[in-house]
Amino acid sequence: MKLSTINVSDINMGSRVRENYGDIDSLVVSFRKEGIIQPLAVMETPTRDKPFLLLAGGRRFTAARKAKLDVIPVRIYERALTKLEIKGIELAENLYRKDLDWQEEVKLKKEIHDLQVEVHGEKVSTAKDALGWSKRDTSKILNESPASTAQDIQLAEMLVSIPELLKCKNKHEAQKIIKKAKDNIIYDTLAQQLEEKQSTTPTDRLRKDIVNSYIIQDFFSGIKKVPEGSVDIVEIDPPYGIDLKDMKKATDNTGVGTSEYNEVEAGKYEEFMKNTFKECYRVMNNDSWIIVWFGPEPWFESMFEWMIDAGFKTRRIPGIWNKGTGQTMQPNLYLANTYEMFFYGYKGGGRIKKGGRANVFNYKPVSAGRKIHPTERPIEMIQEVLSTFGSPGDRVLVPYLGSGNTLLASANLQMTSFGYDLSKEYKDRFITKVHESKPPLYTSSVQNLNTLHDIEPPHLKPAF
Repeated sequence: MKLSTINVSDINMGSRVRENYGDIDSLVVSFRKEGIIQPLAVMETPTRDKPFLLLAGGRRFTAARKAKLDVIPVRIYERALTKLEIKGIELAENLYRKDLDWQEEVKLKKEIHDLQVEVHGEKVSTAKDALGWSKRDTSKILNESPASTAQDIQLAEMLVSIPELLKCKNKHEAQKIIKKAKDNIIYDTLAQQLEEKQSTTPTDRLRKDIVNSYIIQDFFSGIKKVPEGSVDIVEIDPPYGIDLKDMKKATDNTGVGTSEYNEVEAGKYEEFMKNTFKECYRVMNNDSWIIVWFGPEPWFESMFEWMIDAGFKTRRIPGIWNKGTGQTMQPNLYLANTYEMFFYGYKGGGRIKKGGRANVFNYKPVSAGRKIHPTERPIEMIQEVLSTFGSPGDRVLVPYLGSGNTLLASANLQMTSFGYDLSKEYKDRFITKVHESKPPLYTSSVQNLNTLHDIEPPHLKPAF
């Protein structure tokens, strides 16, 4: 190897792992003013047009060309290097300086591993003296743990099959997407097997009916087939029009993806909710109840007015789901929110079945490990809400199913129910839950906070 100065035009940049060099304008200014202090690394080649192959210094080479420099200082490797040696030099320059994007880093590690396998063959035995090359061997030359190397090589392989990974900011975010993709494959396969299972017992047939009540269809299309006056209870858990996906990125560590969640833009939310209420009112009978979950900021007054405009009788005092724990995205400005709220209203002459029950429902949320949907509510809490307003035999409509837990709560109460959603992913997970148990035993295994704190809600005599 020797130090020299060569023409910039004589250098072939070649195929390099690193593609993102960031902002090089300041480097260009520096080169024009002071020249290049740190030599690049190149290798002599038999090519006449560009007799030198760039080994290390891609960012400096790009800046030098942009600065329109004629010559550049280099270290010249005079012997022909192997592909493995070339990649090793590129790795040494970029990986240890932490300049590579994570995508570029894992690609380079995989290239080095593949080249080692090409030279030595793949190691198929774990014996100490076994021939060939393994990921563990690659981890040794990279001076990192075998698990880390294996994980990075897998990430590089997944970049090809899951292009969505290219948008991830870091490896952790990418690993969550890979886990979700693997889970989806498992749930899809399992759901297909369960749906194809023969219904030979009353329980099997009941489970099949529950699964079939989760309809993959747009609500506004499906509801047109539902006759007027045929529904006793409607439970609406609509999109909140609050850009849930961004909020969940900042606050949710459950691993439950929002990629399938269908949010409604704030500008279109009024039309969306008014149309929802209109269709629900049409199919409800004259002694029916509607339960509407909503985001109080900014929709409290709007939601109340939209319900009134649709013909429902309601008031501004909502029902409350007290979770016992809460969170806030801005703890220096806002207290942690420990509850969610719903308006309840009726069409015609409604009558609460549990007259005088307190308007607070005290249940812990579904644990992260059991969630199948980002806005999932516990079956136990939904069951208590439904039994407050309805009776066994009632027909329940759920316009936006999500996790499908309202269908399971209805089944526990011997109510019939049906609803709509656009996501096959969520239905696949719902199908597995249906077959894990049977009515009236469906549960999210959450604690009733009244029992936890030995507090009973007041049962007052009805005022009518």
